[in-house]
Amino acid sequence: MVGSNALGVISNIELLLSSLSEMEKLAAKLAVHLKAGDLITLRGDLGAGKSALSRAIIRSMMGNQNTEVPSPTFTLLQEYDTPKGLRIHHGDLYRLSDSSELFELGLEEGRFTAVTLIEWPEKLPQSWLVNALDIAMEIMPELDENLENYRKLIVTIPPERPELADVFDMWGQ
Repeated sequence: MVGSNALGVISNIELLLSSLSEMEKLAAKLAVHLKAGDLITLRGDLGAGKSALSRAIIRSMMGNQNTEVPSPTFTLLQEYDTPKGLRIHHGDLYRLSDSSELFELGLEEGRFTAVTLIEWPEKLPQSWLVNALDIAMEIMPELDENLENYRKLIVTIPPERPELADVFDMWGQ
């Protein structure tokens, strides 16, 4: 489902993924389009798949599906340098007490020179979120008797990157 606001900017795309394999394929398609300055925010309850999607995006950008991608839950921030010279920041802000701690992590400095993936983005300043690719994830147990695989994604495309909608629109077809 695609919606647009009064300016015609795509606001939401809704997808249903039925497996980790599908999530990895979507991540690979998205990874090709990411560039320095992109902020991807990942929202959802514990276990919704935020870390799994982040891991799949990072591995695709690294060009190696065996790249070790630990969760930044305890370190708060993991950094990667891709073979193409692009830096990736992967942060988990769940344990931050307030946004002033972002500066200590170096996110303020690096947000324009790296692809930044943030889990639990509620601690980010509102000004950062305006141009974020926001992915809200929800487990869909009513669709899966194993209660593990189905995820609904609601993707909000940033106004400055409308071309990213094609990645998700093509997936939904």
